[in-house]
Amino acid sequence: DELGEPFIEQSVKPMSGLLAAYLNTAPINRFRGTYVSRKQDIDSLRYSQGKVVLDAAEKGNAIFIGRCASHILKRRKDTLNIFVLAELDACKQRIGEHYGITDDEQLEKLIKTTNRRRSYYYATFTGGEDWYNMKNYDISIFTDYLGYEGTLEYIAKLVEMKAAQL
Repeated sequence: DELGEPFIEQSVKPMSGLLAAYLNTAPINRFRGTYVSRKQDIDSLRYSQGKVVLDAAEKGNAIFIGRCASHILKRRKDTLNIFVLAELDACKQRIGEHYGITDDEQLEKLIKTTNRRRSYYYATFTGGEDWYNMKNYDISIFTDYLGYEGTLEYIAKLVEMKAAQL
């Protein structure tokens, strides 16, 4: 694929600077205790992840949640990159219900830690891009406004509209 393979190769170019120095010794997943300590390993993981996402996208309709898909597929015209977010109180309520956590401080810490890890992951596998930069997405949606089900319906309509343009 003329857009896929060169783009993956471009995304694994050696990084320089502070981020690269940190990544040479940083754990990828401190929570599980697994470490990727060599830049070659990070580049290999980035390439493999990119290849899987591109291959799945080539096969047809696919939904990617995370995995830096907004970065990997940004050159494709047949994608819709959506950043879904909610206010902290709404996140606490949803996460609390899902995991049965009632302690407000614990919920806030969990949410902030999770978002920090997502941001770090995105920066690691995109060569330093900012996960929160809305230029990486076609649209951002606050679930607070439409609710969870309403957001799903809205996204389905956006997908229909995008498909009609192709």
